[in-house]
Amino acid sequence: MKKTEKLDFRCGELEADLIRKNACECGLSTSNYCRQVILGYRPRKRLTDEELETLTDVRKLCADMVHISNLFRQGKYKTMMLEVAALAQKLKSIVYGVKG
Repeated sequence: MKKTEKLDFRCGELEADLIRKNACECGLSTSNYCRQVILGYRPRKRLTDEELETLTDVRKLCADMVHISNLFRQGKYKTMMLEVAALAQKLKSIVYGVKG
C-alpha cells in the first residue's frame, strides 16, 4: 500500500522517548511502530542473540524428547536409556553454561 498521507501528533518528551525506545527494540522505525500499534497490532521485541541461542537449544531438546518417546513406544529400552543419559548431559550443559 502506498503511503501518501502524513499525520503529526504531539506527545511529551518521556512519551516520545518511550515510543522511540520501543520501536528500536522491535526493530521498527518510529512511524511504522506507531502505525502498527494504532492499527491494533502488538509489535514484538526482537530476541537477543543469547535468547535466540537458548530457543534453538530448547527446540533441539524438544526433538530429542520426541525421539525418546518414539523409542519408548517401540520398546527399545536400552537405546532409550542411552538417549535419556545423553539428553541429561545436554540439559546440564545448557543449565550450567558449559558447552560440550
